[in-house]
Order: sequence, then C-alpha cells, then structure tokens
Amino acid sequence: MSPTADAVGYMLTPLRGWHRGRPSREAAEAFSCGRKPAEPSPPIHHSREAATAAQDENMSSYTRLTYHVVYATKYRRPAILQTLQPRLYEYIGGILRGVNGHLIEIGGTADHVHVLVQLSPTVAVAEVIRDVKANSSKWVNELAEIRDRFEWQKGYGAFTVSYSQIDAVRRYIQNQEEHHRTRTFREEYVEFLKRHNIDFDPSYLFEDEHHG
Repeated sequence: MSPTADAVGYMLTPLRGWHRGRPSREAAEAFSCGRKPAEPSPPIHHSREAATAAQDENMSSYTRLTYHVVYATKYRRPAILQTLQPRLYEYIGGILRGVNGHLIEIGGTADHVHVLVQLSPTVAVAEVIRDVKANSSKWVNELAEIRDRFEWQKGYGAFTVSYSQIDAVRRYIQNQEEHHRTRTFREEYVEFLKRHNIDFDPSYLFEDEHHG
C-alpha cells in the first residue's frame, strides 16, 4: 500500500502541515488513525457590501406627513347636529389613533368636516379616509337619536401641509363657523382645488340630490 493511502482504501489529499517532508503533529495523528485531518476554518472576510448592508439596517427614516382632509355629508345635508358633533369628532380621532395617526385638529359645520392629521408612512391616505368614513357613519347610524340615515359624500379632498403652515391651518379649521357665514362649502372646496392647482370637472365635484 502506498504510504499516502489510508486503511479504507481512499487516497489522502496532500496533508496540511507536511512541511519539508515532516508532518505536523495534528496531520500525523490523523494519518495514523486512518482519517482525514480536519480542514482549518477559512478566514472571515468582511466585504464592503456586507458592511454597507449592516449600516443600512441601523439607519433610521424620518417623516412628518401632515394632511388637511376635507369631505362632506351626502348631498351636503346639514346632518352633523350640534349635539352629535363633539362625539363624532372624538370617534374620528379614535379611528385615526388606531392606524398610528395623530389628530392635530378637527372642525367643520353641519354639512362637512375638516381634519388636520399626521399619518404614518406605512399607511395609504385613501385607505385611511375610506375607513374613517365607513366606520364613523356606521357608528352614527347605531345611535338611538339618529332618525334619518347618516352618510358621507363620495370622494374627498386631501392636501399636504408643510410644518410651517400647521398653526395657520389649525386656526382656519377652528374658525369654520365664522368662515361659512358668508360662503358655502362648495365655494370653499372649489377654492381649495384651485389653490392647489388641481384640475377638476365641476359636474363631478358632488353628488346632487334629485327629486321627483
């Protein structure tokens, strides 16, 4: 048998540790026991890509996404009674907190609502408004004092608000009753769309109630 063959008949690969014709102690022991010597662990190399990925995982993202949301009751009926208003606003605030939102201000009149809210970047504005309208109208209709069905108008307006303008928008919402002494909600809504340079078709702004 060749001196480089082991007892079970396979050929050993050149042994690490054989230098100048003499094996290291570990290699010699492995050879005498009829087994391959353990391969040393390969060195660990930290690539630039791996270091960058680890750094990215530790970096934080920062957002402040504030929206001014406006929507009306169905057919702009004066359905938000004074006795209902504070409870409805509180309920809407609870829905927003449920999606990690922060209600900054809420106000309006009997036929529409203004909501100033800070939202998480992980939620879609359209989905939040859909849930607010659906859940709040359901809650209102379950109240014993509500005789006529309560509904929100289809659609809404949602406008981003810079941090420097938050206080101004808050004051505007707080003074809704005063604002609407001289103009209708339709006029206010159209002004918002024009101010934000949004194209719109006047015939599709609101649902209109038809009689007869």
